[in-house]
Amino acid sequence: HFQTKGKFMLDPTYCQPCTTAVPVIIQGQDKVLQVVLKSQQSGNPVDITSASEIEAIFLNTDGTYTEKKLSTGGISVISGPGGNFQIALSPSDTQAMAVSTGGAFSDIEIHVTIASKVSIVILTGAVNILARRFPTAP
Repeated sequence: HFQTKGKFMLDPTYCQPCTTAVPVIIQGQDKVLQVVLKSQQSGNPVDITSASEIEAIFLNTDGTYTEKKLSTGGISVISGPGGNFQIALSPSDTQAMAVSTGGAFSDIEIHVTIASKVSIVILTGAVNILARRFPTAP
């Protein structure tokens, strides 16, 4: 499922507790995404212990972007040597996100800065963003 442009890939085993291989985000609800970056060449986790910045970018409905960063607390490293980090999304973050359409899943753009070198990876089809069907209860 997960294709990338760059040298990293998302490990689909880290989308727990989702029930499919692609995590579901419902607009207006909070969500924590677990991400493991692995080398496309070796399949081994990429050590992010010395990352000075990790940034995740999601497309919004109005053409702008929701950005989450390690430096501002939106991203937390779980296991540096294991390439594992999580992205915490608030209800306002997910409400703004563009809904996945036409049976295609949405992409996440990840920027990882290690030793002043920025690596960019596009996690193609990494999440399924759904519109909220019912209003929030009072």
